[in-house]
Amino acid sequence: MIHRGQKMCLSRAFLLLCLPGSLTLSIPRVIKGTVGGTLVVKCRYSVEEEGHRKFWCRGSDWKDCARVIETAQEVGQEVRHGRVTLRDNPREHHFLVITEDLQEEDVDVYWCGVDGARSIPQAPVAVAVSPGPLEGCAGP
Repeated sequence: MIHRGQKMCLSRAFLLLCLPGSLTLSIPRVIKGTVGGTLVVKCRYSVEEEGHRKFWCRGSDWKDCARVIETAQEVGQEVRHGRVTLRDNPREHHFLVITEDLQEEDVDVYWCGVDGARSIPQAPVAVAVSPGPLEGCAGP
C-alpha cells in the first residue's frame, strides 16, 4: 500500500533535472527515496557532449568525487554496475542514472558529469534514504 506522502516523495525522486554546467548551485538539491526503492536521476548535457563519456560520481567535492558508474565514449550506451544503471539518450541529450534497491549507505552527495573540454560540474544532488514502511503491522 502506498501512502499519499510516500507517493509524493517518490514522484519528486523519480526525475531530477541536473542543470547545465553554466549554473552551479552551492547547496545541493535533495532527493529522497526509501530503503529497497528505486531512484532515477535525469542529467542533461549539450549537443557538443554527445560523444563524450557520461558519469555519476559520489562525494561532497566535485574535484575529488569517486565515479560510481560511467560509459565508454560511445553514443547511446547503457551500462550497469551492481545496483546502478546509466542509460544515455543522445536524441534527447540526457542520461538517466537508476539506482535500485536503495540502501541507507547510499546517502551522500552525487554529481552528474560529462568528460570533455568543458567538464564543468553540474548541480550537486544530495540523496536521502529513509526506512521503508513496516509491512504486516496492524494499525491502532
